[in-house]
Amino acid sequence: MKRESSRFLGLAYRAASSLARLPAWCVGSVVLALAASACYPVGPAASPGRAGDQDQDLGTIVLALTTVPDDVHCMRVGVVFANQTVTLIVNDNLPAGCQPPSCNRNKWSIQTNFQVGNAPFGDRTYTIDSVGSGVLLGRPWIRTAADSKNFSGEPLATFTSGGTAVFLLIDDRHNGASGRPGWLTDAGFVDQGFNVVVRQSATATYPYSVWKKSVIAGSTVALPRVGPTFSGLGPGYFVVQ
Repeated sequence: MKRESSRFLGLAYRAASSLARLPAWCVGSVVLALAASACYPVGPAASPGRAGDQDQDLGTIVLALTTVPDDVHCMRVGVVFANQTVTLIVNDNLPAGCQPPSCNRNKWSIQTNFQVGNAPFGDRTYTIDSVGSGVLLGRPWIRTAADSKNFSGEPLATFTSGGTAVFLLIDDRHNGASGRPGWLTDAGFVDQGFNVVVRQSATATYPYSVWKKSVIAGSTVALPRVGPTFSGLGPGYFVVQ
């Protein structure tokens, strides 16, 4: 099918489109909900199309378009996990004065199939070195930006849960004397007693504790800020569903 105009509202179609003329990272309220097995991430790979781009088969797409005050059509991207539409909204607007795709929010993305070897942060080359429990393997997850630890707003991001649990994988360097990060004030997150190890270089690995919170499938989950007070301690966290 040909590329569709951004003026269509609530249009469901089988698409082959590189989404020409849609600015992918502006602050808008357009949602693309992928209702097929395809995964279209929020991140550099989802950059807007240009003349001559190869079309990408995006599966069955539902467009819900709105116009922001400057009359620029924008989009946010969601995918379906376990028959639930997951919409990720990142509020981090740093670095100050940044332009897409160089903002921290552009480094976040929705991913599938959490495994050893994944890159947990969109702005680092770190990888998952080991996983202390098979309970996390194969799950959908959210790649975050390590530098989003500097954002001071609340919440850092929100997403629509596709399941009944959310796991925050938090760098242990953030742990306070009680063994809990000082910024993790939501008592619903409980330490699961095992770690995921992140490799930062050939000689440096760091443990990340796994904190679980039970949620209602389809509910909106708020992700906490780390904040500049703690930003010198390590990258912060990433998320597994």
